[in-house]
Amino acid sequence: QQQQEEEEEARKQQKEARKQQEVAEALALQQQKEGEAEKLVAESLASHSRTLQQQQKQEQEEEEQRQRQQRKQQKKEQEEEEQRQRQQRKEQEDEEQRQQQQRKEEEDGKRVGEALSSHAEILQQNEEE
Repeated sequence: QQQQEEEEEARKQQKEARKQQEVAEALALQQQKEGEAEKLVAESLASHSRTLQQQQKQEQEEEEQRQRQQRKQQKKEQEEEEQRQRQQRKEQEDEEQRQQQQRKEEEDGKRVGEALSSHAEILQQNEEE
């Protein structure tokens, strides 16, 4: 009788030990699955972060390129404007010089005319005398 009870008790303990072992294994498996899931989430976040950083870097480079292009265009327009102004000043100076030359020629013509007229008067007076 006692031996039978002891065997029954031993079987109960073995059964309980197996049950605890199964629970422990199931728990370990569950933790492993959760760990793998967390690892996947972390990898996904890291990948997303890298993608965003690359995108931001590319946008920054494009913006810098656009600004360089804009500065280059503004410089070109400024140089063209300065060239246009220089050309305008040169044309203005040429026109002033041409007008000065014309006035000089007119004055020289007037002087020659006066000299001839004066000379003619002198000749006429000489003839009259």
